[in-house]
Amino acid sequence: MSLLGKVLAILNLLTLLAAGVLGAMVYAQRQNWTHTIFLANLYLEGLPVDANETDRSGSPIASRMGPATLMAMFGTADTPSTQEGFVKAMASDLIKRIKDEADPVKQMALVRVYAQPLVNEPGEWEDFIAMMNASDTRSAALLALGYVCTPVFSEHSLPTAFIKKDRVIDLMGSDESSSSKAPGDYIPGDMLLADNAVFEKLSKKGSPAEIATWAMLAKLDLMFDSAGVSLVGAEDKQAQMPGADGTAVPLDPRTRKLATARLLTTLGLAGNQATDQVAKLVTVVGPRAFLNAMENEAGDLRALNTEIEFRLKQSMERFVARYGQAIDTIKSLDIEHRRLMSELDEIKKLLDMQPMLLEERKKNLERLEADLKKKRGDSDSLFQSLQTGARSLYQKRRELQGLVDQVGQLEKRARQLELR
Repeated sequence: MSLLGKVLAILNLLTLLAAGVLGAMVYAQRQNWTHTIFLANLYLEGLPVDANETDRSGSPIASRMGPATLMAMFGTADTPSTQEGFVKAMASDLIKRIKDEADPVKQMALVRVYAQPLVNEPGEWEDFIAMMNASDTRSAALLALGYVCTPVFSEHSLPTAFIKKDRVIDLMGSDESSSSKAPGDYIPGDMLLADNAVFEKLSKKGSPAEIATWAMLAKLDLMFDSAGVSLVGAEDKQAQMPGADGTAVPLDPRTRKLATARLLTTLGLAGNQATDQVAKLVTVVGPRAFLNAMENEAGDLRALNTEIEFRLKQSMERFVARYGQAIDTIKSLDIEHRRLMSELDEIKKLLDMQPMLLEERKKNLERLEADLKKKRGDSDSLFQSLQTGARSLYQKRRELQGLVDQVGQLEKRARQLELR
């Protein structure tokens, strides 16, 4: 090979090396850019609902989420990579805490934190509070069945007025009941209320607190089923809700994701609304789903508040209509009461001043007695001086009388001498 050929071969080799290095740099940059876009989509849409959710290209999202991705999103790789994983962790934690707590009252308080946010009707709230405060097991059982058979808030056709059959079977044990033989996975509320065997079995639980805990868990069953996680009975199944006849109806991926976001948002903030918990939930479900769940919950609260205000207004109108005359009498009595209280205050002031007035009068009396004593001493001295003066005047008068007698005798002698 000539010298020129050798030079050209070396140049071609260098060109290939440069192209390879440049291609590697471009590929690495592209990978970084692709991962950045992937992270941005996760932050926007939230975690995949389960391991089967795919992106627009049809690739499973969860399979692309390695420890580095979880570390970037949550600051730790020891965390579920799907929303279903977070729901399972929440369910496992709830069940474990219930089993670890032996006191039925504390169990009831623990489950109440999760069940209370599901209440969105004034009537249901009244049943809920009455069930918590029931004094005996039969009253608690009756209230619990009424509470279970009220609708769960309807989020994308979520179940209303149903109970999971596994919950009833778990309650009944070896005993039979007509409702536990229902063909579907769920029992309609009217069938449950008509089943006296369930009521009798429930009323034989150890305490009203145990009955309330059972009812709240039955309510939570429907929420967790919509996310594909089971709190009782068989292992986790598909995300489902009861149909009109109680059969399980699978949820499509979009509805399941919305229902899962509602569950995680509502129950995830129950008892823990710290900033880091809110930020974590926003990352898990995505800001749009989180905002949608918050708007739905706010709508429920507004409706509840409107209903409460309406009831208060009606109660006030009925109260005024029934007790209007009594109210007027009470107002007039209130005016008279205020007048009497004002007079009483004046009397109290005078009574409070009485000791001071008595003390002042006592001092004045002592001063007058001292003045009187002094005047009396002066009067005695003056009287004595007057007596002395009177005696002196009397003596002077006698002396003058003697002089008058002497003058008379002298006049008499003078006349006698003149006659001679």
